[in-house]
Parts: sequence; C-alpha cells; structure tokens
Amino acid sequence: MILEVCSAPRAKQVLETNVYMGYFLPCKVVVYDAGEGTRIGFPRPTMMAGVLGDDRLDGIAREVESVLTDAVDEAAG
Repeated sequence: MILEVCSAPRAKQVLETNVYMGYFLPCKVVVYDAGEGTRIGFPRPTMMAGVLGDDRLDGIAREVESVLTDAVDEAAG
C-alpha cells in the first residue's frame, strides 16, 4: 500500500522556497508484507531535497524526515 502524506503548511513553505520540490510532493509512505512481517518505509526528504542542491531546503527536509521517522517508529511499535 502506498500512502501519500502531506502537511499543508510545510508543503507551502517548501514550494515557496523551491517550486521544483513539488515533484516530490506529497511524501510517500510504503507499507508492505515482506513475508517475515510488515515493512514500512519512505524516501527520505533530505535525500529528495539534496537532488535539487538547494541548501535552503535542508532544515525543513530534516524536520519533515524527523516527523515521518517518528510516525513510522510509532506504527512499528
């Protein structure tokens, strides 16, 4: 299952900083059965921002990545 997640205020901030980040929005979270258990993952926003080479995105990318990591960790129990 592929879930798309978005925080409208953060998306607005990102798009106002660099409109090309729109290609990576909304964030994808993938949930799948790996045989031995359920896996949850997502492309790291810091890596996606790095593709554009725009240092202005570093802080918000780290923030979004932290929120997603916390949510995945909580879902994993």
